[in-house]
Amino acid sequence: MDKWNEICFLIKKHSQENSKEAFFQNEVVNIFEKLGWSRYRDEIETEKSFPIGANNRLRLDILISLEGEKLFAVELKRATNQGSVRISQQLVSYMLQLKMKFGFFIGENIQLFYDDPNDNKHPIKLIEIEFTENNQEGLQLIEIIKRNTFDKHKLINYCNQKLKEIEENKSLNDLIDFFTSTQGNEYVLKLISDDLKDKQGPKIFEELKSKISIEITNKSSYSKTENIDYLRKNLRNIEVKRTYSSLKDNNIELPIGKYVRETLNELIIDNLINAEETAKLQRADYSKQTFDIQFPFLKKTLNRDDPDWIRYWKPPVSINRERYFVCSQWYEVSANNDRPYYENWLKKIKSNC
Repeated sequence: MDKWNEICFLIKKHSQENSKEAFFQNEVVNIFEKLGWSRYRDEIETEKSFPIGANNRLRLDILISLEGEKLFAVELKRATNQGSVRISQQLVSYMLQLKMKFGFFIGENIQLFYDDPNDNKHPIKLIEIEFTENNQEGLQLIEIIKRNTFDKHKLINYCNQKLKEIEENKSLNDLIDFFTSTQGNEYVLKLISDDLKDKQGPKIFEELKSKISIEITNKSSYSKTENIDYLRKNLRNIEVKRTYSSLKDNNIELPIGKYVRETLNELIIDNLINAEETAKLQRADYSKQTFDIQFPFLKKTLNRDDPDWIRYWKPPVSINRERYFVCSQWYEVSANNDRPYYENWLKKIKSNC
């Protein structure tokens, strides 16, 4: 644990002393050397430049290599500086162009990005680890990436485990979102209705419906600044109306994934997606041309053994009384921005109503 605590001390020192970016970079190089990597053996290179196309070049803050193989792309941003989101997006772009599996963004925390260059997915952020003393996650990570005991397969296994945890959390959050949405409330009400009609008869159920209301809410606590989506969701449950426009009026832009899910749900509620469009959305070629995504927008059947399982949100949505899984592979980085494609489609669907 001493090694991790020393790293925390060195990183925090630069946020407190208002040091220059070059000094911060030197400190991070020093940290990698403490983990056994060597500048002498060309395992650590700074300001590494690569040609991109005929006239362009990209420059990595730090490149970590082993026996000639590029291992880690490292981008830096001192904790007190702004622009961390832009730099992390830049790291994703660099990993794509250099076909690298692993990337680290080091600033106020350390973020690990992972990509398998053999598939069509983009690099994903697996974990953010705060530079706090005695952090077990931090200790585990540096033990894996130490030079003397480094095993790429162990790091890949670690990344795959984090991917599994992300998917499990995503599935849980998707279920919470579904059951606390208008559709989810209607689904639960239908289950109760079908059960009671069989046991008590339709007349008693209709009378019961007129005397009680059933609403499923999230038990998790929300701070006032934590999640505007929570407020948005509850307003929709009360009004069953569009509320995204009010967010837009206040210059609040949802991340692309949430934006797709929220606006798609509004289209479904208003019954704006017809059978013809639903059929097109299940085609890979139409989805690529329309949204620039690599997978069909909708999938009717999906199981856990399907390699595309992690690429679709759960639970499925109901469109024209049929259940479909919605693609979750949406990106908004300089190298791949899906938002304009989706917004064009959204305008087209709304204009046809």
